[in-house]
Amino acid sequence: METHIDTSDGTSIIIIDEKQLLGIENETFQTLVQHSIEQGSKNISVDLSNVKFISSWGIEGFLHAYKTCTNKNVNFNLKNVNATVKNVLSKLKLTDIFNIT
Repeated sequence: METHIDTSDGTSIIIIDEKQLLGIENETFQTLVQHSIEQGSKNISVDLSNVKFISSWGIEGFLHAYKTCTNKNVNFNLKNVNATVKNVLSKLKLTDIFNIT
């Protein structure tokens, strides 16, 4: 999974440089989220600018991260979500759960 993290002032931005999220990268993603929380981040944003497709397993990774963050009182949001991915999340009613900016 091609990613990098920008962290400043209690906010971590996880930038995913993959075109597809198929779920095989979930363990790596969860490690990044957990590391951000351990470093004191109170806000975690996932930048999906490059992501054009997400599978159900990829969505499961976001749900797990959301739950982890919520349990630790950390804000979790998705940003720069393209129309195709947003449409999938909307059909699953996940736009009501995830804060999408």
